[in-house]
Amino acid sequence: MGLFDNLFKKSGYSDKQLKDANELVSLAQELAISSYVPLLDKFPDLAAIAKSGQMEKLDFLLTVAGVGIAFSRLAGSVKENQIEGYSLAIKQALDNWDKNGYSSLAEFVKYLFILLNNNTVDDFEKYKEAIGAWIFLKLEEDPKSNIELRQLAKRRDLYGAIGHSPCLTFGNYWNETGLA
Repeated sequence: MGLFDNLFKKSGYSDKQLKDANELVSLAQELAISSYVPLLDKFPDLAAIAKSGQMEKLDFLLTVAGVGIAFSRLAGSVKENQIEGYSLAIKQALDNWDKNGYSSLAEFVKYLFILLNNNTVDDFEKYKEAIGAWIFLKLEEDPKSNIELRQLAKRRDLYGAIGHSPCLTFGNYWNETGLA
């Protein structure tokens, strides 16, 4: 975990921050579950995800991406004295939701940080493609992945489609919810 360990060893979070974090995780999960059918309507080839038995994994990854996008915007959105509490609360909410939730968030945020630090992602289109690419990368490396899914994961046109919804919904999450 190294990247965030020091951040999460400090003081605690308020009940309100944990409530807000649980709502964030819940909203991200709802969006993840509800986004597949509309995507499938536009991109029938995405049926390969279900055929490979990866629907639960897709929902998990989309949830982590949504939370990760909101998490990555904390510093520019909430008061400085609230960042630590919200960070801890999000960690706790993810740990409560799934035993791999926090470790996947740390991996996702590290991935974003590297892309942003290298100026690889410099506009919204590239940002949502980067999110979708991470999701496909994780689906593709899963042992359940079949040849059809691995071929699908090479289609860049699908990256932006998969990454669009979490980017749009969680890119300005803290301001839109009035928590900023």
